[in-house]
Amino acid sequence: MYQLINLAFLAPDIIRDVLDGKQPLGFASDWCVRHTLPVNWQDQRALIATL
Repeated sequence: MYQLINLAFLAPDIIRDVLDGKQPLGFASDWCVRHTLPVNWQDQRALIATL
């Protein structure tokens, strides 16, 4: 549960892409549970762009 709370702090455009099914293939719920997402939205975008 704690790991999934981080998803509430995703950048709005990342959330939109996930809802539209346009997220990178490597960006899935199991990846989010295993990794710590940065709080900063720019850092989130940079990290997700590497997937």
